[in-house]
Amino acid sequence: MQLFFVSPGQINFLVPASTSPGTASVTVMTREGRLSTGLMPISNTAPAIFTAAADGRGIAAAYALRITADGRQLVEQVVRYDASSATWLPVPIDLGPEGDQVFLVLFGTGWRFIPSAASLSVLINGAPVVPVYAGPQGGFVGLDQLNLRLDRKLAGRGVVDLQLAVDGATSNVVKIHIR
Repeated sequence: MQLFFVSPGQINFLVPASTSPGTASVTVMTREGRLSTGLMPISNTAPAIFTAAADGRGIAAAYALRITADGRQLVEQVVRYDASSATWLPVPIDLGPEGDQVFLVLFGTGWRFIPSAASLSVLINGAPVVPVYAGPQGGFVGLDQLNLRLDRKLAGRGVVDLQLAVDGATSNVVKIHIR
């Protein structure tokens, strides 16, 4: 099992793709030799969208990719950290002039093994959005990526909820801000 991160309240590790669905027993041993055990459900799809605060709530850990009418590609931030309040805040996504295309690039886990594109659905404020890509991110083991083209009809909506579902299993709800 590949271990990524350990802190007093969190352990991040990669569950091998060959792990059978069901309930798995997890055992953790501290440096001092103390053991802790627990049970963990394993399923083929368990979607979770990563958030800026790394707690599964609030602003999505994402960025916007703008393709301008003349073909330039610009990466734009959709979240910023405010040190004075120690919180993550949304950066409004401007859909720009007619002719620009804006894609939201989200990260998470639990959707790389979808059987078909039809088994994945995405909702922004309850309205369906068709993913352009949903699968492995490619650069980091275990990280999934979801690319959504933001329709111009979303302009002016403000802070909206975004959620995905895979074969009936729903992710956490995250927020983005659309100017």
